Amino acid sequence: MKEKIAYVTLVISALLSCYFAHQNMMWQAIFFRVISLFSVAYVFYLYKKFRSILFYIALGFALVGESYVILGMKKYPLEVMVFFFIYYWLLFFVIKSNVREVNLWRQKKVLIPALISIAFIIYLFVVSYNMVKESYQDKAFLIYVSTFTFLFLIAYMGLVYINKMSLRNFWLVPAIVALVFIRFVFPMEAYYYNSPYFKCLGFLMQVARHFFILKYLISTEKEVVIGEKESYL
Repeated sequence: MKEKIAYVTLVISALLSCYFAHQNMMWQAIFFRVISLFSVAYVFYLYKKFRSILFYIALGFALVGESYVILGMKKYPLEVMVFFFIYYWLLFFVIKSNVREVNLWRQKKVLIPALISIAFIIYLFVVSYNMVKESYQDKAFLIYVSTFTFLFLIAYMGLVYINKMSLRNFWLVPAIVALVFIRFVFPMEAYYYNSPYFKCLGFLMQVARHFFILKYLISTEKEVVIGEKESYL
């Protein structure tokens, strides 16, 4: 029951955050973003207590980064990049601590589709880099560092899923989609479209990303065991 209430709170607070952002009431939007992330942290606490402190710390850095996005990515480009850079590394270590081993060579048949996907993602980041580089001026090289970290994270998440296509690992797939969408859509909104609807869509995807990662962390492999056989997607 507590978990269901937390999920309902997550959805309602996310929608309210979008509403206030649309009304240019930024601090109210940040307040409800805090509530939404507290809901995520609470559900994680119900399952894991304090066995993974890094996840709580990662949510903290994500909260500050998302708050800067709400206030205006174009106004605070460096702050957004720094906080999400730290968040990506923390998230990597959180996921890594929940994986026993990863062996890429078990799934050779997916290498070509994976490489094509990575090439497409890199293309998107080249486009987004050209959008925002003027705001960073002499610090534009830091975008490459952040982008490499991001690509490393999503590549590792994809590798974890490919290594074992269980129901638990499947949650990493929509998390990757949400991460890529957010990474690309916010520069477009900030530097080209300046649309509150586009920004709200990005905010909702941020909440969805936290939800998908949460489901991965609290799910167990027992969910896909049928008799003595494992059922994969």
